[in-house]
Amino acid sequence: MHDLLLVAYEFPPSGGAAVQRIAKYARFLSEAGWCVRVICAEPAWGTVIDHSLTNEVQSVEIVRLPGKNVSASIARAIDAVRRALRRVGGEPVFDRGSTSASSPGSVPVPLKRPLSIRVARWLAVPDDAVGWARTVAPVAARLHAERPFSAVLASGPPYSALVAGARIGEDLSIPFVADMRDAWRDHGNIRWPTSAHRRRSEALERKVMMQASAVVLVSEGSEAEVREMGASRVLVVPNGFDSEASPVWGPDPDAPLEVVFLGRLAAGYTDPQTFLQGLALAVERYPECQGARFTIIGPEALFVHEQVRTLGLEGHVDFCGFLPHAEALARAACADVGLINIWDGQGSETIYCTKLFEYLGIGIPILLVGPLSGVASRLIERAQAGLTVECSDVEGAAQAIRGFAVAKAEGRAVVEPVAEVVARYDRKNQVLEVARLLDGLTGAIEAADAAAAAIEAAAAGDVADAGGPAGASGVGHAG
Repeated sequence: MHDLLLVAYEFPPSGGAAVQRIAKYARFLSEAGWCVRVICAEPAWGTVIDHSLTNEVQSVEIVRLPGKNVSASIARAIDAVRRALRRVGGEPVFDRGSTSASSPGSVPVPLKRPLSIRVARWLAVPDDAVGWARTVAPVAARLHAERPFSAVLASGPPYSALVAGARIGEDLSIPFVADMRDAWRDHGNIRWPTSAHRRRSEALERKVMMQASAVVLVSEGSEAEVREMGASRVLVVPNGFDSEASPVWGPDPDAPLEVVFLGRLAAGYTDPQTFLQGLALAVERYPECQGARFTIIGPEALFVHEQVRTLGLEGHVDFCGFLPHAEALARAACADVGLINIWDGQGSETIYCTKLFEYLGIGIPILLVGPLSGVASRLIERAQAGLTVECSDVEGAAQAIRGFAVAKAEGRAVVEPVAEVVARYDRKNQVLEVARLLDGLTGAIEAADAAAAAIEAAAAGDVADAGGPAGASGVGHAG
């Protein structure tokens, strides 16, 4: 077996969509013949915890380093100042991010990010994990001395993990594979305070891409970016679903329509405003939608509570909070429709969202509110797995909700997914592609080492012959 070093900031028991990909790498690469060892961070302050994911990685050796999360450290300091000010009767001088409504009845959305994130953007390039990343390479060198690695695979964001992986590959002279789950330079949700910060981030990305033996992407939409940055070999491996862990879709046929959302709702990124406005419109207009419900399974988002109150949807929206992954999938399998929100902006057309593949694995019909020209929309169309609505099309969202409600009342299916297309996204099959990539990279290195050794041995033999007694084969060529 070859030894693989897997570098990832978040790893079980940390939970969330990003961790799923890394956990499946560890599990299925181990099954494919790789001995996986992991360097990760201790769960960050405020990180959701999912202990059920530890079952996925029981055979993996894990080294956890202090997370040193910049934003979290700043947030703790700000909270301490707030508490001190309250004790002396003063008013807090720092905000967590204010909200505003542009007109009466409109949905409030955050105007700015929390102060801790804004300050961290000045201090940490490329991201909050930069302090943790600096501690990874020395630990990797120690582990390599004890039992050598054949390759290193680093996954990001945070992109600092990729920077750490590139350094490890260079220091240990082993193949380095960069697993890039989101665009870096072209990420639409990253805003740098100055052009100097942006140039520094792009310089780091260029160094990582040029040092990588291969770059693995979740979307073909990011290929142009990484090649422009110097990547020479690119493999697209989207996120997927674990067929062994996916529950079977089975909603209650007698219950009102239920739309479910899995994951984190973030303003300007996965904001449900268009869907919620469409839901309010459908409830107001159509009798078949009056009992419709929207269930959110994921961390609380205060701005969504505000939107729900503004639209008068309190009786139609359920906030379940974060659930362990298996429990979340089982709960989603009881709903009628799975919702995906993708923002309208730079980089949005390259985003799939992990929940898209979870929905495909369950078999639940999908409603996408996002760019119709994006990769997610094209996959849904190719798989015949759901309906798509443009990012700001409130009327289209209302009509889609009504269509699902009418179909349920009539007992007919809105979509019939193409099994052959869906099967391509089974995670086990996808990770086998990564295993073959790693096998090829390490095989090439080993072949080169063997060839070099053979050349050195032949050269040593020639020297011995040249220094041998008279009558040796080279004597007659002295002239």
